[in-house]
Amino acid sequence: MFKNVVLILFLISVRESIGQKWVDTVYNIAVQNNITYGSAFDFGGNLKSLKLDIATPIGDNHSPCGRPFILIIHGGGFLGGSKQDGYVRNWLLDFAKRGYTTASIDYRLGMFTTEKEIHCNITNLFNFPWDCMNETDSIEWYRAYFRAIQDAHRAIHFLINEPSYQIDQRNVFVIGESAGAITSLGFVYLDHKNELLSFFGSQNTVKSPNKIYDFPCIQTLGFDTSIASLTLDRQDLIGDLDPTQNRNFTIKGIASIYGATLQDLFTSNTYSKIPLLYMYHQPNDIVVDMNRNKLLQGIESCATSLGSCGTLINRPMANGSQALYQEILRLKNIPFEVPEVTFEKTNNQVDCLGQLLNPSAAGHSIDNYWTRTLVFAKLFAQKIEESAACYTTTSNATLPSIKIFPNPAKTKLYIDFQKYDEEGFQFSINNLSGVTLISSENFRHLPKEINVSSLTSGVYILTVVTLKNRWNFKIVID
Repeated sequence: MFKNVVLILFLISVRESIGQKWVDTVYNIAVQNNITYGSAFDFGGNLKSLKLDIATPIGDNHSPCGRPFILIIHGGGFLGGSKQDGYVRNWLLDFAKRGYTTASIDYRLGMFTTEKEIHCNITNLFNFPWDCMNETDSIEWYRAYFRAIQDAHRAIHFLINEPSYQIDQRNVFVIGESAGAITSLGFVYLDHKNELLSFFGSQNTVKSPNKIYDFPCIQTLGFDTSIASLTLDRQDLIGDLDPTQNRNFTIKGIASIYGATLQDLFTSNTYSKIPLLYMYHQPNDIVVDMNRNKLLQGIESCATSLGSCGTLINRPMANGSQALYQEILRLKNIPFEVPEVTFEKTNNQVDCLGQLLNPSAAGHSIDNYWTRTLVFAKLFAQKIEESAACYTTTSNATLPSIKIFPNPAKTKLYIDFQKYDEEGFQFSINNLSGVTLISSENFRHLPKEINVSSLTSGVYILTVVTLKNRWNFKIVID
């Protein structure tokens, strides 16, 4: 009887141990700091050396393909922050202790401030560079976001192309907080040419920022020696690195910690299975609103009431976690291919003044690091695949490039593939309620002409399906 009890307890222990793989922090780790993963020109034309920190478990028995990998991206409003910030450093170390290879990155920061003189002396009150958040136009936010996405791609390509880091390209995950979460969402889901915004291309030359921003914004934040040294041209960014190309790794999931999206990332995609999404946000976040709002709206409102400040100019609209969650549910009901999503929020309603008086009640923070991290650690663990064949190539040339044109269309729409080698394709056009209005049989001849003259003006979803892949495109009928 005693032997049976011992055996049962042993089996339970083994089962629980297996169930906690990638979840429990069981390994000692090795950490390397300040590894150069590349270089690129920043917003002001300065060539920046890009650094990362990496952590690996010691004594683990990992797959021949390597270890699952987590890329961690810090916040800071695209003006500040570091790969060694508190939560970011904790995730770097704690997920390595769970058996992952982890890396946290620094990326290019900075935006062109306005030529107008806009000042409010509340930086010390909020620990927030108010003056520096007044940009020359809202495009600057999009370009800063895109540069960060590009640098995330630089980092992962650097790591997977170095065998000593033993990265399992089949199992990639991403964690980001604040601006790092905005970047992470773009890094994961900006995978289609349709998502390359015009803002990412060349733009008009900016006017020189007002001289009041020289010391606090250019010199103090380390962007340049002076405003006079900045290059004011805004060159094309996409030609430097196109994040829709050479995605020779499989992203399984993302944790977005009080993040937001700056663009539509879900109506066009090339994923056969969209990476899972975990989101955490608090309703009283004054930096990134949980709902749809301009970035920094809460801080602006608070500073206006407490510090008699004016308006922060030229900020983009963003879908915070709750708005994004609702949008995903809406798309799912169309039906539409969307991520598996988990959204956690608190009941924290402490207002701006209360947050200033009691920083522990801050909305732009995590209420319980271990509790929240454990949730997405378990979600990530469920997605790790070790039975599939290892990646043996860094080429993405087999992925066809699809052209949909013209878009907007009037009476005719065309589908064309480049590098197309599959046995035909089918398509359908649905309205936003999910009703199929036009569908097809199997086609092999390209380009395929579609008569859309029967459709009224509006937005529709075009779905293209082959034996191996499925793509969704947003189309507009004039």
